[in-house]
Amino acid sequence: MTTTRRSRRRTLRPASAGRVRTSRKRAPELELDDPSPIATWTDRTITAQLADPYLSDGRLPSMAVGEVLELAPTLWMACYSPAADHEPAWWGGPLGTATARGLLVPPDPRTGLQVFLLEVAGRLFPLNWTNPEPFLADTIEADGGLYLDPRLDEGGLLAPSGDWCRRPYRVTDVRRYRRVGGVPRDPTSLECTPPPGALRQGESLVVDLVEVG
Repeated sequence: MTTTRRSRRRTLRPASAGRVRTSRKRAPELELDDPSPIATWTDRTITAQLADPYLSDGRLPSMAVGEVLELAPTLWMACYSPAADHEPAWWGGPLGTATARGLLVPPDPRTGLQVFLLEVAGRLFPLNWTNPEPFLADTIEADGGLYLDPRLDEGGLLAPSGDWCRRPYRVTDVRRYRRVGGVPRDPTSLECTPPPGALRQGESLVVDLVEVG
């Protein structure tokens, strides 16, 4: 059954008999606000998670504050709901959590796409969504988190989809968090990402990114 999200501002009718939308329980520190309308990405900071095992095995590139890299931040979808409003919208948190409203771009072998993409105000985000059931709408609101996936880099397994999404980003901050009771706390800014294997158990990394140009 497709896992979808009950809207915070409205109640959605089931798409078909027997289909139930469920809400994702979040820790208080991670409670998401409603996404705000967005017309342009100019000067907007987004935060992406640097997830294991990509950190521990060295597949993610080293990143330093001030460095410019070609990246395709991926939206890992925990749940979604059909959007009643088609205006692009976005919310992003300092831990790499995100809520986005946008238009789905399905895979098309004629274009080399291998994964679904979500277009939000002209920017394309690859979607990590493995549920085999078809989406319930063309415009959706998706909850989840942003992370960097090396499979979308040039030469990676999903490179054709990454070609549509990669943009130059400047790294403006690298932060390390320590998990307490399962919740990331005590952010510490770093000048660059630590070498593979340097993170301790229970620590996590995020990077702040601003699109160049």
